Amino acid sequence: DGKAQEWGAIGEPIGTDVNLFALRAGPALQGSLLVPAIYAVGRALGLSAPAALLPAAALLLDACTLVESRYVLTDASLLLGIVLQLAGCFESDHRAPLTRGWVGALAASGAGIALAVSTKWTGAATIGVSGLHALLALYRRWDGGARPAELARDAAVRAALLLGIPALVYIASFAVHFA
Repeated sequence: DGKAQEWGAIGEPIGTDVNLFALRAGPALQGSLLVPAIYAVGRALGLSAPAALLPAAALLLDACTLVESRYVLTDASLLLGIVLQLAGCFESDHRAPLTRGWVGALAASGAGIALAVSTKWTGAATIGVSGLHALLALYRRWDGGARPAELARDAAVRAALLLGIPALVYIASFAVHFA
């Protein structure tokens, strides 16, 4: 019916006409996606499959993460954004610059930044981490003998993916919110 739940203060009861499943489905899905995302970070860092399974299993069995992702909280969104950003950055290191896989990995990183920053401003640290990672990657390419034109193209694509995607998502989320 389009009726929105309004909260005047923390702890107010939720109305009986509010669909609790819809409120909890998003955080629950994001909390569930944290486990394979942590596994992806481990693999991108060069861990073997069994070794990458350890942090994923630890997260799966962590009671705090389980509880936080089953309530109507923003922590699962923030954590998923941070983990996606890390997975994308580390995976891009294993791809040739400016290839489809490299762009996809950095686009995933940009999506992670967008999710983290759109959730809480503490997620803005993901921008700094990605920026530092980008500077180190550009330095490694320069030190490896890349031409200035290649470095400029690399930097422009990184800026578009790591700053452009989050900016567009952030603005779009507020457009939807204010509508």
